[in-house]
Amino acid sequence: MMVIFLPALRRSARVLATLALLVASGCGGIDQSGFSGDVNVLLARGAAYSASLTDRRAVNLSDVEIIAIGYLERARIGLGSPFRLIDFALSDPSLPPDVRELLAYAILSQIVRGHVYDVEPGVLDLVHLAGPRGATRAGGQQMQLIEREIASAPTATSGERAVRLGYRLAEAERTVTGVPQSVVAHVASLVSDRRRAREDVSLLLRTATQRGLD
Repeated sequence: MMVIFLPALRRSARVLATLALLVASGCGGIDQSGFSGDVNVLLARGAAYSASLTDRRAVNLSDVEIIAIGYLERARIGLGSPFRLIDFALSDPSLPPDVRELLAYAILSQIVRGHVYDVEPGVLDLVHLAGPRGATRAGGQQMQLIEREIASAPTATSGERAVRLGYRLAEAERTVTGVPQSVVAHVASLVSDRRRAREDVSLLLRTATQRGLD
């Protein structure tokens, strides 16, 4: 069984993340047809480990499991690069070696599934459409719009810039009101970072499969 050697993957990630190759499409699922069966198994194990932690009551968690949840939650809400978190997890002396590797695959699985750089749609509730229904909270709709635009753009960066410019133009034309530009910019940045991370990890895993890193 070919097992990916995570330190090698970690070093490769720093190089592969610079490649301008789109291998995933925004908010949709990543096509895993280029992954080896072993990669899929390892990602599934990581996802199962993550689920086993989040489904348990806090009082039943060990210190090691609480630390692991901390890593997963930081990746989910975008407190630092998920790849950097994997770096930290793999060398964390407070975690047993087997947990370090399992946690690393759990974070990789989060990236593949798009469960990183998560944003609470309610932060966009201040954005109101012009017209009689403008007072209705529409943070969820605004979030879907931002995610859709960044997903369909040629690159994550161009999508992020288009979103920022679009909201500025809409505010100038008074088709929307109450636009907190700093919040919109932050949300667009997180959503674009999510797309970049998914593209990077997809390319990383496919390259590891092709090169037979073990």
